[in-house]
Amino acid sequence: KAVNHTGVAIVSSAVTTAISTLPLLFCVIVCFI
Repeated sequence: KAVNHTGVAIVSSAVTTAISTLPLLFCVIVCFI
């Protein structure tokens, strides 16, 4: 269970990072276009 909980925490962190990075990435793409 401990390993599974750690895996969930890592995935959750990765998803949060991806969501927070998307607007910035979108802005960069729009700026270059």
